[in-house]
This record gives sequence, structure tokens and C-alpha cells, in this order.
Amino acid sequence: MTDHQPRRTTLRRPPRLRRGDRVALLTPSSPSNVERIDEGVDVLRFCGLEPVEYPSARARATAHPFLAGTDEERAKDVRAALLDDSIAGVLTVGGGYGSQRMLEVMDWTGLDAVEPKVVVGYSDVTGLLEALASRLGWASVMGPMVSEGEFRESYSFSSLWACLSAPDTYGPLRFPDAKSLVGGLAEEVFREGAGGQSEEQGERAHEQDRIEVGRAHRSRSSGRDDCVPRRRECASVVRIQRAVRPAARTRRAA
Repeated sequence: MTDHQPRRTTLRRPPRLRRGDRVALLTPSSPSNVERIDEGVDVLRFCGLEPVEYPSARARATAHPFLAGTDEERAKDVRAALLDDSIAGVLTVGGGYGSQRMLEVMDWTGLDAVEPKVVVGYSDVTGLLEALASRLGWASVMGPMVSEGEFRESYSFSSLWACLSAPDTYGPLRFPDAKSLVGGLAEEVFREGAGGQSEEQGERAHEQDRIEVGRAHRSRSSGRDDCVPRRRECASVVRIQRAVRPAARTRRAA
């Protein structure tokens, strides 16, 4: 995905879901709330859908516990679900972190020929939704995920199910009385913390990884090849953080 430039200007809507449709459950990001998956599955079955779990739905990576399997394994699940003609839609089970890593190794070959499918998620899954829009021209749904608490809430799920089963009733959001307070374009500013700051704040492993992967991505985009994700270094930093945290807390308490 590194060299890709957005080329889609219009989006195609996937067909609505019907009773009896098979839907894939997977995650492109972090491990799901495993104890809640079965509850989400029950809700889907109640609506007449047939949930199909892919390996990443309950996976836990060993090298990077903040990921649901390796990048390649998660990408394989997404690709398999999109290519499977018997799968009518993809409902992600959780977000967190890792979709951009998965997209770096995603094989998009042949997916242009696939008709749009419903894909649902939010948070970190937004990266996948944007890639589907940019590369394939698919409209998708930013909605609750299967292993998250709001998926089972009556208001959230009833709204989601109405959107999935009757998408034609949903159109553009219009705010005729809205006024612009400040004109212009918003641009993202990526800030990398110094090592000492990261340790003092107790930055989590996936946040360290995000910094390294982001640095490597910008390096490749600028034509440089002298910077790659230093994941072993990240792991070392995290171990050091864990070792110094008790002392840091003692100093603050004193």
C-alpha cells in the first residue's frame, strides 16, 4: 500500500444483507474481547445471519501481543473473506492498533473484480475502510464491532441492522443551517516523543510500534531506505519501561 495513490472519486454501495447470508468475523488490528465474541455471534444469529469466524477473530500474536496474529495472517483473512463468493459481508470484531501494518502487506491482486461487500468497523479499522474506498471504490459502514460492548446494545445494533438490511434508506448527511467558524484545510501533524519522555509517560508497546512504523513509512515515501521499523528495539524499550515504572511511581509518591 506504500506506493498507492487514491484513484477513486465515486463509491459503490454493497447490496443489503438478508436472512441466511454468511458474514465473516475477523480483525485487521488488535486481539478482540474474546469473552464477548460469543454474545455478538448470538445477536447476529438472532437476525438470521450465519457468522463465519476467521482465525484472526480470536487470535493472539506471540511476538507482538497487541496484534491479533501476524500482519500477514490478518491480511490473509481479509483477502480470503473479500474473495469468497459465499461471504456477503465482513464484520470486524475489534479495533485497537495494527490495521496500517496489515495494509502494508495486503495483496490486492484480483480484488478489483469483486463486487462490493458490506464491511463494518471503526476506530483503527478506519484504515481498512479508507483503503477499500480508495482502491476498490467501495462504500463501507463505520459502525459497532462484534466483540465491543455497544454491539449488543439495542440502540446501536438496531441502527446498524437497519443500515445493513435497508441501506437505501440512508443518504448523505446534510446540515443546511451549519456555519463554518474557521475556513481552510486541516493537516495532520505527527509528533514523535523523545525516548526519555516516552519512558516517563509509560508509553505502551503498540504506541512505540506506531512511531517506528510511521517513521519507516515516511522514509519510504520520501525515497529513503535507511529507516525501517525497529521492532526489536521497541521491545527492549518496553522492557526497560516496565523495569523503571515502580521506581518512577515511588519518586512521585514521595
